[in-house]
Amino acid sequence: MPLGTTGNDIPEEVWGLIASYLPEEEVTTLISINRAFFNFVLHGKYQEVRWTKLDLKFVDLLCRLQ
Repeated sequence: MPLGTTGNDIPEEVWGLIASYLPEEEVTTLISINRAFFNFVLHGKYQEVRWTKLDLKFVDLLCRLQ
């Protein structure tokens, strides 16, 4: 007997399309549903992160975060 489709079987691109039809406040409340919503919200909030200065303290912090 085959198992049904779950949310994990749906590609992240499809979740992104679904999220794009929802109001921003609604998507923010769904951030804990799955990684696709999480990534969608973070991308909408931060879009791009640039590091313009790589000093020793910052590199040490990055190594710790890794």
